[in-house]
Amino acid sequence: MGKFPNLLQKYWLLPCLLLAGYGGNYFKLHIFFGVDFLFGSIATLLVLVYCGLPWGLVSAAIAGSHTLIIWRHGYGILIIMLEALVVGLMLRRRQTNLVLVNSLFWLLIGMPLVYIFYRWGLDMTPVTTGLITLKQAANGIFNSLIASFLITGFGLPKQNLSPLKGPAFFAWKKISFEQTLFNLLVAFIFFPLLFITVFNGQEAFLQMEKQTVQELTTLSIPIKNSVEDWYQIHLEGAEVFATKISPLVAEINQGNGAQLPALNLMTQTMQTAFAGFSNIYVGDRQGKIIASSPESNEVGESRLGLIQAEKMTGFSSPPKIQISPLHRTNVNINPHIAITIPLVVKNSLEGFFNASLNLAKTKELLYADRVTKELNITLINGQNQVIASTIDDLLPLESYQPFQGGNPRDLNPSTYHWYPDKPANPTLRWRNSYYYHILSLDKINDWQLVIGLPARQSIEKLQIQSVQKLGLLLFLSLVGLVIAISVSKRVANPLLTLAKITTDIPAKLQYQGLTPIALHSEVSEVITLNENFNEMLITLQNQFKTIKQARDNLEVRVAERTNTLIMINKQLAGEIEERQRIEVKLREAKENAELASGIKSEFLANISHEIRTPMNAILGFCDLLLQKDLSLSQTKNYLNAIGSSSKVLLALIDDILDISKIEAGKLVINLEPVDLRTIVREIKQIFDYKAESKGLLLTIQVDETLSQAIYFDAVRLRQILFNLVGNALKFTEEGQVFIYIGVEDIRSRSQGTYISLAIEVTDTGIGIAPEDQARIFDVFTQSQGQSTRKYGGTGLGLTITKRLTSLLGGEISLFSRPGEGSTFILRFPAVRLVENLPESGFSPGHGVHSDGHLGAIASNNATERFLSARAGDMAPNDKRSINQSGSGQYSPMAVPLMDQARRQQLISLLAQEETNVWSTLRHTLVSRQLRNFGDRLASWGTEYGWDDLEAYGQGIIQALEDFDSRRLEQLMGQFPQYRASLTEIAAGVDSRHTAE
Repeated sequence: MGKFPNLLQKYWLLPCLLLAGYGGNYFKLHIFFGVDFLFGSIATLLVLVYCGLPWGLVSAAIAGSHTLIIWRHGYGILIIMLEALVVGLMLRRRQTNLVLVNSLFWLLIGMPLVYIFYRWGLDMTPVTTGLITLKQAANGIFNSLIASFLITGFGLPKQNLSPLKGPAFFAWKKISFEQTLFNLLVAFIFFPLLFITVFNGQEAFLQMEKQTVQELTTLSIPIKNSVEDWYQIHLEGAEVFATKISPLVAEINQGNGAQLPALNLMTQTMQTAFAGFSNIYVGDRQGKIIASSPESNEVGESRLGLIQAEKMTGFSSPPKIQISPLHRTNVNINPHIAITIPLVVKNSLEGFFNASLNLAKTKELLYADRVTKELNITLINGQNQVIASTIDDLLPLESYQPFQGGNPRDLNPSTYHWYPDKPANPTLRWRNSYYYHILSLDKINDWQLVIGLPARQSIEKLQIQSVQKLGLLLFLSLVGLVIAISVSKRVANPLLTLAKITTDIPAKLQYQGLTPIALHSEVSEVITLNENFNEMLITLQNQFKTIKQARDNLEVRVAERTNTLIMINKQLAGEIEERQRIEVKLREAKENAELASGIKSEFLANISHEIRTPMNAILGFCDLLLQKDLSLSQTKNYLNAIGSSSKVLLALIDDILDISKIEAGKLVINLEPVDLRTIVREIKQIFDYKAESKGLLLTIQVDETLSQAIYFDAVRLRQILFNLVGNALKFTEEGQVFIYIGVEDIRSRSQGTYISLAIEVTDTGIGIAPEDQARIFDVFTQSQGQSTRKYGGTGLGLTITKRLTSLLGGEISLFSRPGEGSTFILRFPAVRLVENLPESGFSPGHGVHSDGHLGAIASNNATERFLSARAGDMAPNDKRSINQSGSGQYSPMAVPLMDQARRQQLISLLAQEETNVWSTLRHTLVSRQLRNFGDRLASWGTEYGWDDLEAYGQGIIQALEDFDSRRLEQLMGQFPQYRASLTEIAAGVDSRHTAE
C-alpha cells in the first residue's frame, strides 16, 4: 500500500506534464477563422528535458491525440511527434539551446512538411495552406520560448524514467548566462511581433465583420422598399377600383343589366393596368361572379355565373378587406394571395371584388435589386415558406431554414454569422460560412426578407493579410536569432573569462599568486567588476602577507617568553627558600603564555571567519554570475553585492589595525587644546546626509557652561563619536539621534581647572537586549537583533570605543531597552580646561547653539576652519598629511587671497564638482573615479595657489593607495567645507566693499 504513494511522491513531475500536454491542446487559444494556438508542446519539451526522449515521444502522442478530435486528421499528431523526436535527438547531442534547436526544426523540416500535408493531403488552397504553415511555425517557436523560461525559472528535479538505458536519457546541463541572454533577446523580438500580428489579425477580422454587417444592412433597405412599394401599389389600386365599381354593382343588383358591359370593360382595364394581378373578378350580392378578367380560368372554364357565396359570408361586420395566406388552388397552381374587398354602398353590402396577386413578380424584383451574384435574397412568410428567392434550388411554398446544418452566431439583433457543421476541417468550414441579415417588412404582415452573403471572399482576403504578417514575423525572428547569437556571445565571454580566473582563488593566492586581469567588454558593470576584482586581489594579497607576518611575530614573542621562563627556572633552582614565590611566578608566567596562545588562536579564528565571510560572498556571487540563469537586474544586484562585500572587508581591516595598535600599546594619546563645539559640528556635517536619507532627526546639545576649550586628544574623540553616532544611525529606522555634551562637576587644582565631562549619544533604534549588554563591547560581538546581513559591521567599533575611552581616562556605560532605543554615556572625570588661549587659537561656542542646532559659521576675519582628517590612523611622522601639526592632526589654514574673478571661477568649479561627482562618489568610492577626483582638486589647488586644497586632493590619493577606507570616508565628508569657506570669504569681501 505504501509503495505507490512513494513512487508518486518521487516521480510526480511526469504525470503532471503528461496531463498538461493534453490540456495545453484542449484549452486552445482561438485566433481567427479556424486558426488556433495550441500549447501542448510546451509540456512535451519539458518532458524531453527532464524525463528523456522515450517519455517525450509518449507525451507528444498524448498531446497530439487531441488534434484528431478538433482537426479530424492525423497530420497534426505526426508533426508533433516528429518535432519531439528531432528536438530530443539534438538535445542528446549536447545542443542545450532549446529555442535555437526548435526554431531550426520548424524552418528546415516542420514548415515544408506542414505545407505538403495540408496542400496536397487535405486539398486546401495555397493561401490557406500558407497561413496554417506559418501559424504552426510561430506556435512552435513560441512554445519553445515558454518552455525555456520555465526551465530557467524553476529548478525541477530530473527523473530518469526512460525504459531504455544509456543515451536515451541525456544529462541536461544548466542553462548558461549566454543562453539565458539569447532567449531573452529572441523573446523581446518574437513576443511583441507575435502579439501585434495576432492583435492586428483579430482587429482586421472584426473590422471585416463590421463592414459585412453594414453592407448587408445597406443592401437590404432598397430591396425592402421595392417589395413593399410593389405590394402597396397593388393593394391601393384594388381599393380604389373597388370604390369606383361599387355604384355599378348596386345598380346591377337592382336589375339594371345595362351596366354589365361597362363593368366588364373596367375590369379588363384594371387587370391590364396592374400586371401583378393574375386575375380579378367581381361578384354581386348573391356571390355570383358578374365580371372577370380574364373571363376564363387557367383550365379554360368561364368564371362568369359561378357562385362564391363564401366570399360574402366571410366578411365581418362591418365588412373589411380580407387577404388570404400564400396558397395554391386546383385551378390556379401558381402560389398567390387573394385580396377580397367588400363593395359597400350606403352601408349596404352589394357584392365583392377579388384580385389574385401573382407573387412570381416578386422574384423579378429580387433579381433587379441584387447587386452581386454572390448575394442570396429570399422572401418568406410567417411560416418560413418561400415566397420568392434568387436561390435556384428554392421553390415557392417550400420551407426555408437558413441556419439548418450549422450554428448561427449573433452579430446584432438582425444579422447572423452561420458556421456549417461540415466539412471536418475548421478552416474549410469558415470558408463555406455565410453572413445573414433577416429583415421584417413593416407594411406586409409576417413577411421577412432573408439576405445571405458568403464569407469566402472576405476570409480569403484576411488570410492573405495574415500570411504576409506571419511571414514578416518569422523573417524578423530569423534576423533576431542571428543578432541574439552574436550579442549573447559578446556579452557573456568576459564573464566566462572571469569565472575561469576566479576558480579556487584561495589556493592560487597561497601558492602561486595572481596578476590583475583586463576584460574586454563594453558593459560598464563588467568593467567595474574587473576593476573591483583587481583591487580586491591586490588587497587580499597584501592582507595575507600581513596576517602571515603577524602570525610569525606572535610565535617569536611566545618563544621569547618561554626562553625567559626557562632561564628563571634555572636561576631559582638552587634557591629553596624562595621556592613558593618562584612557583607562583612560574604559574603566572605559564598562565600568561597560555593566555597569549589562546588569544592568538581566538584572534586568528575570528579573523579567518570575518575575512572568509565577505570572501565567500564575493566568490559565491561570482559563481552565480556564471552558473545560475540570471536576469540583467539580478546580475546588477550580484555585482553590487560583490562591491559591498569588498567594502566590508576593507572596513574590517581598518578596525583590525586599530585593535592591533591598542593591543600592542603603540597608540599614543596626544592631549592638545580642543574646541568641542567644532568637533561636534564636524560630526554632524559628516552624518547629516545619512540622517536625511533615512528620514531621521540628528540633534546636538552642548552645555552652556562649556564655553572654554579643553585639553584632549581630538583625533580619538572624533573616532569615538564617529563610531557611536554611526551605530546609532545604522540601527535607527525612525525617530532621532541625540548627542549631548555637558559638565557634571568643576574642580580647581594647582595645575588648573578640571571638569567632569559627560557625553551621551541617544537613539530611538532597535535597542539591545539585557543579556547582550555585558558582552556588546567584546571583539567581533553584536547584539542579537543587529543582523550583519541587514545592518553590516564587524563588531569591532564598540570594542575600539571602549578601549579608547579607557586610554583617555574615562569609562563608558550603556542603558538600553529592546524596541525603544539605546543611550551610550561617556564620562571623563578629570578633563583640564584651556586657560589664556591665544587669539589665533580656538573660538569657544563657535558654530553651535545652546538649543542643540548647528548654526552658521561667522567669517568676519575672512578665514575658515576645516574638518580635520583621521590623522591617528597614519604613521606618526607621515609628512604626506595636509598641513599636519606635530600631533598628527590637520591644523586649520586661512583661505589664500585672490582677485574676485578667480575666486568666483574656483567657486563655480567646486560647486559643479560637488553636484556632478562628489554627491555620488562619496557613497560608491570607486577607485578610478576617486583618483581622478583627487587629481583635479590637487591641480586646482596648484593653479589657484591654495595649498590646503592641493594637499587635500593629494591626501585622497594617498588614502586610496593605503586602502584606508575609513580615512577616505572622512576626507570625502570634508569636501563641501572648502567651497563653503570660499563662498563665505567672497560674501565677507563683498560686504566690506559695500560698507566702504
